[in-house]
Amino acid sequence: MAAAAVLCVAAAGLSALAAAGSQTILYSRGQNVAPAFEGWERNPDGTFSLWFGYMNRNMDEKLHIPVGPDNWLEPGALDGG
Repeated sequence: MAAAAVLCVAAAGLSALAAAGSQTILYSRGQNVAPAFEGWERNPDGTFSLWFGYMNRNMDEKLHIPVGPDNWLEPGALDGG
């Protein structure tokens, strides 16, 4: 009987941990935007093309970050498209 009680308590504890781990906190604004690697492709000349996107962790805030001295890729022009 005591073993069954221990198993019930353990199962309840695991259920509580699983429920706590599945909760999602949503933010309207103020969170960061993170880069995300989305894939790659080998080109015929032996080079690679890489694709990157971003993850905006804000539900409502839409960010516009213009190309400029603090937002660019290298090598290439500041407005490389």
